Amino acid sequence: MFPVTADPTWCGNTINYVSWLKRDGLWSASNYMTWCGAWNCMATWACWEESYNKTPKCAQYSGNICVTIPWNKQWNTNQYWSMYNQFVCHANYPAGLKSPWNLEPYKSDKGYWGFVANGCN
Repeated sequence: MFPVTADPTWCGNTINYVSWLKRDGLWSASNYMTWCGAWNCMATWACWEESYNKTPKCAQYSGNICVTIPWNKQWNTNQYWSMYNQFVCHANYPAGLKSPWNLEPYKSDKGYWGFVANGCN
């Protein structure tokens, strides 16, 4: 029998779900955090990966055909880093005070501090 230690910040799923919505004619990925996730993500890679994996590849379907894929989830692209920097900003600043965390793929990457200066988007 070994002693069991627990990470007090671990809370299982940090993201309830991600859905796409159109705001002013442009797509935005709305991240709906769990209560625990909103306060404990603190921009960890695991939270980002969970959000990334739960984001639907298509924002819109026509029948069974994917007609829009607004977020190119390819590693090391401008859109990838833009969305990542927006996510990290939301995790560090508004955190549990704002829901959902909207990530806008059409925004050019401003770097982390550029998004902080603009309210995360």
